[in-house]
Amino acid sequence: MAFMDEEILKQKKKIEEARKKFETQENMEKEAESSIYDEQVIILGKPVHFERREIEGLGLSVMLPTTFFRYTEEITRVVFPAGNPPTHFYGGEDAPFQFSLSLKPNKVTNDKIKDFLKLSEQMIKTVGPKATVVDKIYEERENFNLGILSFVSRALDMNVYNNQFYFAMEGGLIMGNLNFPSKYQKRFIKMAKEIILSIEKEEKNGSDNPS
Repeated sequence: MAFMDEEILKQKKKIEEARKKFETQENMEKEAESSIYDEQVIILGKPVHFERREIEGLGLSVMLPTTFFRYTEEITRVVFPAGNPPTHFYGGEDAPFQFSLSLKPNKVTNDKIKDFLKLSEQMIKTVGPKATVVDKIYEERENFNLGILSFVSRALDMNVYNNQFYFAMEGGLIMGNLNFPSKYQKRFIKMAKEIILSIEKEEKNGSDNPS
């Protein structure tokens, strides 16, 4: 039994060493050269496949890992104990990031997204030293304008890199977030933006009108 226990510990040590190897800055930078549109993407040493996924009930689609699933309302409320949880919350074991969004009853129109992005930046900055804005992107697209605000915040046990995004929809404002542990930022910054920029409005009856 002692021999078996020793072998188990050795195997666990090897697995841990392999995991740390994949989390080195050099490895993450190399992995980050890939695209979510590649046939296979390596994320921290694991092969991951992306596909276009429908966001139920919102008329949207986005590129996400095939293994990602939508969390139940009960789990979502546990993850967001402070209240105001997102209506759509996705994650999985193959990639340590989470994707969420909600349709808010806000009257921000398509032409005001740039102003809303600036307002959101000011609100984040007033939170204090626990949140630091690191990047801001505004993109005018064919059927809707998109704003992305990237900032680092402090969670209970780690720093979190957030990518909040905003765009107008019929009936309100889409507010979402793609976040991951800050220690993985060299791996995920490029990928996060690529995922958010992959969001598309699904056409209705052959046409789609921006709000």
